[in-house]
Amino acid sequence: MVKKKFIKYKGFPDLAKKFIIAIVVFIVFFLIAKIISTFIEKTSNNNKKIENISKNLAFDLFRKFLYFFIILVGIFMASSIMGINISTLLVVLGSAGIGIALALKDFLTQCVAGIAITAFGYYKINDIVQVGDLIGTVKKFDLLYTTIDNYENVTHIIPNNNIIGDEFINYSKNNTVFVDTNICISNQVKGIKYSEIVDKLVNELKTCKYIVDKEARVRVTNMELQGTIINAQMKIEGKNYFEGLNELSLKARDFMSKENILMCDFNFCEWLS
Repeated sequence: MVKKKFIKYKGFPDLAKKFIIAIVVFIVFFLIAKIISTFIEKTSNNNKKIENISKNLAFDLFRKFLYFFIILVGIFMASSIMGINISTLLVVLGSAGIGIALALKDFLTQCVAGIAITAFGYYKINDIVQVGDLIGTVKKFDLLYTTIDNYENVTHIIPNNNIIGDEFINYSKNNTVFVDTNICISNQVKGIKYSEIVDKLVNELKTCKYIVDKEARVRVTNMELQGTIINAQMKIEGKNYFEGLNELSLKARDFMSKENILMCDFNFCEWLS
């Protein structure tokens, strides 16, 4: 009987051993990432100091970043154990990352702006803010968009990079601000004493509910043949921006009506200013 000789292939057991070790290492890193992510999530939910959406977004962003970073380290460690050239893998991932970054340029810009808004605490829900010419109340925001309702309850959804790049004011963070309104007085009626009107209107504004320190200003800003524009200002708390502006406008126009002063059309007044 001829004895068969078997040649042992040592490479396969070594490869299997490396594969098993690599899988174990990856699972360990995956479990570590999961445990840390869960811990951060529970900490942010249970911490009573984390009350506003800005801090919650920051915690959630940090949690996700740390989770994927640990997973990525696990992949590199497992690849190294398997004998895969990590430098080649890094080049491939880098090239793919550049392509993705170019394709998602606008998206990433909005995300970075959202991170900045969150990190620096630009505003919180129900804050009254001004973005460019838009003034309204913040109703919702995330890392991409901010939703603002203006004075007429019209909803505006604004990309966060527009907020970072445009003129921005948070009235709710200011203790006091000045609101103003323009009134156009018709020059059809002759003999109007504007100095008396200014003094009387200032005294009238000092009785407003939302005025602070009874500080009111009234001045003539433009005089034309058809009409004269009077600008009325009142100092209020920033959180009462809309209420104060509405009260100022109504009080000033009621005063003109009581004094029997003829006012111009509002659109004409806008054109003059």
